[in-house]
Amino acid sequence: MILLLATAIATAAPANWTFENLDDPIMQTKSQMVWGGDMNSGAIVVRCKSDRLSILVTSNNYIGTDEASVVYRFEKDNEPTYGVWDLSTSGQVAFVPDNQESGFVQRLKDDSIVHVSIRNYRDVPSTFSVSLIGAASKLNKLSCL
Repeated sequence: MILLLATAIATAAPANWTFENLDDPIMQTKSQMVWGGDMNSGAIVVRCKSDRLSILVTSNNYIGTDEASVVYRFEKDNEPTYGVWDLSTSGQVAFVPDNQESGFVQRLKDDSIVHVSIRNYRDVPSTFSVSLIGAASKLNKLSCL
């Protein structure tokens, strides 16, 4: 059973990366977003808003309101990366720290899969994998990169 789980994680389904220009007529702001993954189980969103880059990792589960323990590993890496990330007010989105954003985006462009595990306030992990096939062409359209 463990072998089947490992195989399922290592072969993430294609993510169908999407690029979108967004205009907010009330706030008079323009933003761009690129995302891949499944919004129901886990996705990665790269956003340019007022020329400011942010990377969000979504979960369909409530994570908490303060910060979360996050572990991720790009397919080409031998070891995972551990961190503590800030959360959105909804408690379902974790933000890649500012000092890691540019390197994270480059890895999204260069690798084939990223595996992510976010621990919620009860220390229960939400784990998912996102295929990065097609991500580079969409990310290259963002104006803030």
